[in-house]
Amino acid sequence: MEKPNQNILGLTPVELAGLTERLGGKPFHGRQVFRWVNQRGVFDFERMTDLPLELRKTLQAQVPMRLPKVVHSSTASSDGATKLLLQYPDRQEAEAVIIRNGGKITLCLSTQIGCPLGCSFCMSGAMGFKRNLTAGEITAQFLFAQKYLNAGETVRNIVLMGMGEPLLNYDNTLKAMRIITSELGPGLAARRITLSTAGIVPKIHQLADENFKLKLAISLHAPSNEKRNLLVPLNKKYPLEELLPAAAAFARKRKRRITFEYILIDGVNDTPEDAMLLAKKVAQIPCKINLIPYNPTPFAPYHRPSIERINRFREILYPRIPAVTVRFSRGGEVEAACGQLAASYPLNHLPKRFLAPALTT
Repeated sequence: MEKPNQNILGLTPVELAGLTERLGGKPFHGRQVFRWVNQRGVFDFERMTDLPLELRKTLQAQVPMRLPKVVHSSTASSDGATKLLLQYPDRQEAEAVIIRNGGKITLCLSTQIGCPLGCSFCMSGAMGFKRNLTAGEITAQFLFAQKYLNAGETVRNIVLMGMGEPLLNYDNTLKAMRIITSELGPGLAARRITLSTAGIVPKIHQLADENFKLKLAISLHAPSNEKRNLLVPLNKKYPLEELLPAAAAFARKRKRRITFEYILIDGVNDTPEDAMLLAKKVAQIPCKINLIPYNPTPFAPYHRPSIERINRFREILYPRIPAVTVRFSRGGEVEAACGQLAASYPLNHLPKRFLAPALTT
């Protein structure tokens, strides 16, 4: 089997410099290749006209360009969100989403095919876990999404909130983000990248020590272990008594607020008591809270709360928590909203263990 690091996608400027030197070129030729691929989105060595002809021929013959293909795209008429289904050479699939807000674009990228965490409200978890994406496969989502932007649109932000748990694919995810922030490549600022995790506590501490200042969002979704165990099974391994101190430590080290994401599910985690307990639990952590009304999926027995219940929850939190927003996810029309990404998995054939029971308060 071909090694993933042989693929030109996902190689850093230093790695490409070494590659071109081994193939008879100069180190700076590797930096030129990096710029062609990651800044200009050119994947054909023959078009890299500032490279020597012989080196181009050698690259064409010896170095694979293992590109995915976009097998489906759909754009919501209501908000302009575009969902892309990318198929990789092994025929596994992942989804990425272009979220539009005027001319400013946020890309939602996947880091795994499927997800091993099995959160009871999330379609990616219903797929089960297929495999990690390589750094090149994550980077490819960014590069291919560029081709679906309209004139005048530019990528302003990246959110690692697609399929999978980024901190369970730590090295590949961080390497892809370093490529995307490289000055020789897209040059996106690290502060414009938000990594969302369900709470892999050791990796949160590791990320806090990285010399890479991306932002952190934690998918909290419940203020008690009892409820969070049912919604986010990972909580049984890393309960709130471990997760919240890790979040606080990250915020202190970075001197920046973290975001707690909280999906509101009718009658499950949206009571006034839940709001009061949530405010108490995060009161000492520099944070903001994003309340996300639940996006229905075909397999979970949950419902979105009424506007009245959503507003009541928000009003209890604020001003106890100084920054609280309600975010209605874009892309629901094309099943691209929070919790709805699942590639082309046949959800009508879900294993019974993914059919979550209704929760009661």
